Amino acid sequence: MIIGKPDIANRCKDLLKLIEARPALARSVRGMFLGGNFLDLEENGWLQTSPDIAPLLRKLTMIQALWICGMHIHWSTLPDDLKSALYDLFARPTMRKIYLDRISEIDISPFVQYGHISELSLNAISIVPFDDGDLSMNEGQALSPTAPAGNLRMLNLAPTAAAAVDAILKAPNPTLNFRGLASLQVSTELWDDAMQSVWDRVTAQCAATVTNLRVTHMLDSKELFGGEASPFPFQILDFTRFSSLSMLTFHTNGYFIDNVPGHDILPQFLTALRSLASVDNVLQRFELKVGYNEELAPEPLPCIMQTIEKTEGAWPYMFWRDLDTVLVSSGFKMLRVFVLRYGTGIGNDSVPWDSLDQSLKELLPQLVKRGLLDGPRRDMF
Repeated sequence: MIIGKPDIANRCKDLLKLIEARPALARSVRGMFLGGNFLDLEENGWLQTSPDIAPLLRKLTMIQALWICGMHIHWSTLPDDLKSALYDLFARPTMRKIYLDRISEIDISPFVQYGHISELSLNAISIVPFDDGDLSMNEGQALSPTAPAGNLRMLNLAPTAAAAVDAILKAPNPTLNFRGLASLQVSTELWDDAMQSVWDRVTAQCAATVTNLRVTHMLDSKELFGGEASPFPFQILDFTRFSSLSMLTFHTNGYFIDNVPGHDILPQFLTALRSLASVDNVLQRFELKVGYNEELAPEPLPCIMQTIEKTEGAWPYMFWRDLDTVLVSSGFKMLRVFVLRYGTGIGNDSVPWDSLDQSLKELLPQLVKRGLLDGPRRDMF
């Protein structure tokens, strides 16, 4: 079920009437998306004013997944009945997946007892300050070494939600913990010491269980256009700590590599892969995506033509040839596929993408020969 613009007020009213008339329909709803226009800066918007959304949520007794995104929400200014309905929804034993984006001043403390959820995604979340003396948020406590793993299997963590995860980590005896994570996703925008601390503590709980790791090299718009970018957190490239890692995904961007100081990361990334190859590992699938989106630059990125022309001495030539050698080494004896993707952006028809495809294959001859290369695949973003 998707609720968002346009004509939200009438849509909520009609849905509530329909579900009141047919209660069995409410029990069939398994997922709900509450959203707006991602370009709309209006705070709270329709969620603030709709009188029907709270009673509608209370009737969805079997819901398993909830997405709240695409709008700025200031939690403290939402109607009390709506906040109560949302917390009740989060806490239902049937709930499995919670995805929250751009929510400020939310009380995160109830989440520490949401041990029933299996997927949690947090981005751009700020929390209300908590009392240091509150027993539910005691920094001096840590997860007991004998505490059982929770049901959480996937965590999508952004630095803009570090405070929320920090609060969960500090809670004594939480039923929501990160000990059984199988899939871990992390992005690097606005990385700071607080996020590094959160990352270290989360991965300390799940290093032995994570099988799927996705790292997205990102910069916030404020870092790109408003000042100095945060240094890339090279510590997250220590893949050797994940002893069960079978799937690795890494996304980066050619513009960052070419233009942002401290973000020419590919030499260190190759070093990280060599380190992983030097230890026993179970890596079977590696996916790499490079963004060639020209929206960030006034003219085509130099790395596109350097790749097409196979310019010796330029980073594309050196990186792709070295990557080809590393991935076919004996250290990756279990590798079954290397998926190569790149982002084209919108309206970049002047770039000879077919030539780029051909050059990438020519720069990866050993992977092609062994049948390990899947791609190159083109994505819009």
